[in-house]
Amino acid sequence: MTRSFAAAVVAAMACTACAGSNHTPTQETPSLDSVVSSETGFSGHILVVEGDEIVFDHVSGEAEPGRAMTQSEHWRWASVTKQLVAVAIMDAVDDGALRLDSTVSEILPDLAGPDTGAVQIKHLLQHTSGLLNPYGLSQEDLALQMSFGLSPAALCLQTATSPAGAEFSYNNCDFIVLGAVLEAVDGGTWLESLSVRVFEPAAMTDVYFNSPDQVETVADPAPTSAVAPIAQYGAAGGLYGTPQSLVAFNSALLDGRLLSDEARAALWDGNPKLGFVALGQWSFSAPLAGCSETVAIVERRGEIGGIQARNILLPEVDLSVIVFTNSPGLDFGEIWMGQGFAHDLLSAAACTN
Repeated sequence: MTRSFAAAVVAAMACTACAGSNHTPTQETPSLDSVVSSETGFSGHILVVEGDEIVFDHVSGEAEPGRAMTQSEHWRWASVTKQLVAVAIMDAVDDGALRLDSTVSEILPDLAGPDTGAVQIKHLLQHTSGLLNPYGLSQEDLALQMSFGLSPAALCLQTATSPAGAEFSYNNCDFIVLGAVLEAVDGGTWLESLSVRVFEPAAMTDVYFNSPDQVETVADPAPTSAVAPIAQYGAAGGLYGTPQSLVAFNSALLDGRLLSDEARAALWDGNPKLGFVALGQWSFSAPLAGCSETVAIVERRGEIGGIQARNILLPEVDLSVIVFTNSPGLDFGEIWMGQGFAHDLLSAAACTN
């Protein structure tokens, strides 16, 4: 989600969280099958989940040239990784190991630069850290930067481009630093922190990072040298896994197995002044076709190369919609604008009779 998108949301939406809204359908809306079939040439996997029950499971297209898509593919999760890291961070806040106002200089004193030490955990989670963004570079330029021997987190903490908390600027460095924070707090790798704090309590399997025993099974339809190797994204976008593992995560997050009610409320507290960015995701209310009132929505997007992911939760109705696609250039649209593929999917999932 870009700064321009965030600004557009602020300008176009004057909605607040609508806990307790009545989502009684007001009209006949298209079915999920018809919404998907209307997206000509869709290739990917769509899951709609109510509670723990998968109520819609669609696969179509090819996972790689000449091989049909199946339900057991391993996809790159890209920035959906950030959503899981944010939950692990909030679990550390829950157990007292961190505070949202803890600073980089407190947690990572050996890495903090002279103008980055005041960056707080909340700034990193909301992309308001002001840190340098070397991960906006090409693969070649990024490799050159890393050749100086700096760790990814140290590279990110060299300097800042704006004061902490001053403005929203989407930056993979924020979550690479949060990965280092988890390592400092828990004494292992950031992936081990996720295993203990997220994967195990959510009963997630088939999720991994940079494993020689596991490879993504869905081919990137638009590979480019401008995309850094996935492992270099680390805690900002390095996870792979099956859609079913994301189902398990959503269910555990919605039913309270991962966080206290207080921590989860903070996780989903979208800031309207920042385009409704919450902590590692976006949280807003929007109209859906066929629902009588606006619906509270938590959205996380991911995209690396030609692979896109959407993880969308509707907490009030215990519903989630998961989409992985390798359709080149698929336009999901914007839910808050009341149109587009993502809006139509949510409307069919939540507002049909």
